[in-house]
Amino acid sequence: DLKSEKADSLPLLEELLNYAKEEKAPDDVTMEKSWRASTVAKAVGALKTSAGGPIDELVMAQYFGCNNPLPDDEDDEEGKEKAEKTKKEMEERRKAWRSALLAKASAWADAVVDSTAGADLSEEDKAAFDVSVKELKKWVSAAGDLSNDKEKVRHAIIASRHLRICQGKRVGSLVSVRKARKDLPLKSYRELTEEMLKVLEGVDAMEFWVQQIKEDLAERYPTVNQ
Repeated sequence: DLKSEKADSLPLLEELLNYAKEEKAPDDVTMEKSWRASTVAKAVGALKTSAGGPIDELVMAQYFGCNNPLPDDEDDEEGKEKAEKTKKEMEERRKAWRSALLAKASAWADAVVDSTAGADLSEEDKAAFDVSVKELKKWVSAAGDLSNDKEKVRHAIIASRHLRICQGKRVGSLVSVRKARKDLPLKSYRELTEEMLKVLEGVDAMEFWVQQIKEDLAERYPTVNQ
């Protein structure tokens, strides 16, 4: 029951983060995805000990940066129990922190790609996206660090957009998302292929390939008339 949880409760703060990802934007908000990214970023910040939360990045980095074996004394049941409890808590916090940083980078990735497709891309949003990805990379070195395929797909999309928007590496962006499409389960094919289209659309001499990809998607996922 979340009502009984303390203010520094990890389950409570995770639930508040989930709420931030889905909360309805106020009526006076004009750039919803930028607003959403800022809201998610605040919820992620609330997880840190500096804001009263349970996540201490330095402590976690020190814990996972070295081996933490169980006590040598086989009869030290209390020591073993304490070590196991610490291990479980640290793994839960690392998992939650990785998911939180992914959510933050994902929100900014959606905000900047929305801007590049229409409205002007603000340097503030671009910088916030760049910083969020760098923070994510500290804790997620590869897709295998994440918990499920949905997170791995978002990680691939974030990486591709960062290469394209923040580093100006459109070819690298395309290679990145194509590799992810090959490595991840078939159910992610459509989402990652649509991301490939975002990379290619608007590029000179790519019209033929864009049309080929669109036709491939239409054939694989035909529209069902109601």
